[in-house]
Amino acid sequence: MAPSVAVVGGGGHVGLPLSLMWAARGLRVVVIDRDEKKNEELKAGKFPFLEHGGPELLERSRAEKWQIEYTSAVSSIAACDFVVLTIGTPIDEHLNPAVKGVLMCVEALMPHLRSGQTMVLRSTLFPGTSERVSQLLADRGLPGVGVAFCPERIAQGFAIEELTKLPQIISGSTPEALDGCAGLFAVFGVELIEMQLQEAEVAKLFLNAWRYIQFATANQFYVLAAEKKLDFARIRDACMYKYARANNFPPAGLAAGPCLFKDTMVLSSYSRNTASLCHSAMVINETLPEVIVAQAKEKMSLRGIKVGLLGMAFKGGIDDTRDSLSFKCRRLLQYEGAEVLCTDEFVVADDFVALEKAAECPVVILACPHKAYKMLRFKPDQHVVDCWGMGIRPALALRQPEAAVPLDLKKTEKKKILVTGSHGFIMGYVIPILLDHGHEVWGLDNFWKYGELTRGFQDHPNFHFVQGDAKDAALLGRLLEEHKINIFIAGAAIIGGIAMFHKLAYFLLTENEKITCAAFDSCVEAYPKGVLEKIVVISSSMVYESATSFPSSESDLKTCPPPQSTYGFQKLACEYFAKGAFEQHGLPYVIIRPFNAVGIGEQRAAIEHEVMSGNVKLAMSHVVPDLVQKILKGQRPLHILGSGQQRRHYTYAGDLALGIVRSALDPRAINEDFNISTATGHTVLELARVIWEKLCPDEAFAVKSDDPFEWDVQCRIPDVTKARRLLGITCEAQLEETLEELVPWIKEQVRRGTI
Repeated sequence: MAPSVAVVGGGGHVGLPLSLMWAARGLRVVVIDRDEKKNEELKAGKFPFLEHGGPELLERSRAEKWQIEYTSAVSSIAACDFVVLTIGTPIDEHLNPAVKGVLMCVEALMPHLRSGQTMVLRSTLFPGTSERVSQLLADRGLPGVGVAFCPERIAQGFAIEELTKLPQIISGSTPEALDGCAGLFAVFGVELIEMQLQEAEVAKLFLNAWRYIQFATANQFYVLAAEKKLDFARIRDACMYKYARANNFPPAGLAAGPCLFKDTMVLSSYSRNTASLCHSAMVINETLPEVIVAQAKEKMSLRGIKVGLLGMAFKGGIDDTRDSLSFKCRRLLQYEGAEVLCTDEFVVADDFVALEKAAECPVVILACPHKAYKMLRFKPDQHVVDCWGMGIRPALALRQPEAAVPLDLKKTEKKKILVTGSHGFIMGYVIPILLDHGHEVWGLDNFWKYGELTRGFQDHPNFHFVQGDAKDAALLGRLLEEHKINIFIAGAAIIGGIAMFHKLAYFLLTENEKITCAAFDSCVEAYPKGVLEKIVVISSSMVYESATSFPSSESDLKTCPPPQSTYGFQKLACEYFAKGAFEQHGLPYVIIRPFNAVGIGEQRAAIEHEVMSGNVKLAMSHVVPDLVQKILKGQRPLHILGSGQQRRHYTYAGDLALGIVRSALDPRAINEDFNISTATGHTVLELARVIWEKLCPDEAFAVKSDDPFEWDVQCRIPDVTKARRLLGITCEAQLEETLEELVPWIKEQVRRGTI
């Protein structure tokens, strides 16, 4: 029989996600919360706060009739095996921990406790409290009630995701209590870290104090930079640029909420107030509102001035205002005589105004980093205080190392080149360059993607087309041998938009693996015969799908976590094929990673599924043609996936093709890998705005965010230094130039119905 759990304080940010996640795994759960209104709303299916996946999980619990109930009756704990307390330790007006509240809660539960139960303490405790609770229970005749401390360490708003990912710290007053809580948390399939009770209590305090002190360090630097009239965000950008040891350097900002400040003060008290770093962090973080208000009044007196205060939650992306320093900013501004207009993306209050109204004030303070505020553009005469560094700022002034002299394609030895995927999008740009410079090209394609089509180069005397399957190793071997091929460009792949990564995950993996095996098997067999010189592998920027270091260099792949999508993983496998074939068989290789190719020729794939994006049906899932056709078809507002803050480097396919050709022919590229991309990046939102202004410049730009796909990578920023330094390869075309060529073509394809 599955264990039963009572969660006291179960309707809150800690208790409710935990309760639903246990119920989802078959446990019988009793959510005990003294807020009767909240209990009734939960019974009716209304989730009370912002929690990613929370409303959906609550709806499932009702539809599937999970064993979960909501009540205010503490007597319900009597029938449960585990009693979980989410009641933490507050601090009083003297910044000392108030342990009494936890002990009073335990005493209120005692009449309903029985031997054999385990009480699990989940929230912050003053070290030693768990042992004190255990002793209190024993003194009151309940020695058979075990006590465990298992601290929650989730990021608010992401509990449902993190409960199944983060290791759980567990501790118990007895071996039975430890084993009991181990079983309770083992259902989440995560590692369990066993500790002593007080060790676990201190670990929770260390974690929150560490984060609070990190924020204080950044805020101290921000204040110092501001005093010297320097741009902190720009200095931070420079510190972090290609310097992995600075990856945990947080931005400045209001560090608040119900945990970090409080837990840091509890730790200070535990040290008998000798941990001066804790108090220093508190002084820095708690006085940042004064610094921000001082910056707001640098250019004018605030008396009678409207000030827009953007973001009242205590951190970005949530709707919780507990202990938010934004309210301290409001009080200070009001003291200065300002008329304060508060707004928040998620928090609703009677005295808040719409974002548009607050954002047009003469003075604007970005108090909380909600993603919506990154989209804002302010007028030159507005005074904006942005301690978070959310606004657009000039790129770092970088002096690049001396570039190599690029290969002179007119002077290269003429080669016989086999290109698979010859009629695909990128190879459609590559082959004309090869032909224009006197090379002889054999193109192989089976027309799987677009159906049978012709290319402009098809009648060129130096182009020879073979209709066939790139998975056919015997065919590839014959072509290599019969035509004495010097260079094999492995351009064939099953590829589509991001929708295909989800709908055809297995198909993408298996088919691309077969294509890769055939290419390398044929080349490994041909190479010893002395004619084939190298294989050129067209990889993908998706190998950086899980990257955490930006811009991502070729060497970063040594430490980068593997891609999560099957497509990205298989592309990484292609690179290992190349390295393995060289190590074992001596086959030279060149690896090329194109980034977000944009150009004409990308059409609807024969196997792509049509999906709705707002009121427009699409079958591409490629961002540029998708955005163009939605605007052309009158979609208002324009639908985009996710927040629109996903950053990409949209690279003109002609530049990419020239980079591929130079890499394929240049002896300096042998056994090297290269990121080929423009050095200039754009967010999806910026891209959408550029396209919008090109197609309908007289209309106000308006977007709506749709739910993103799981593998919608948020940041893909290449380091292009290596290609420039070794080969002199650069991609110079700007996005606006590329769109000048692309948009008219997409308009025509929309008219024809080919995309």
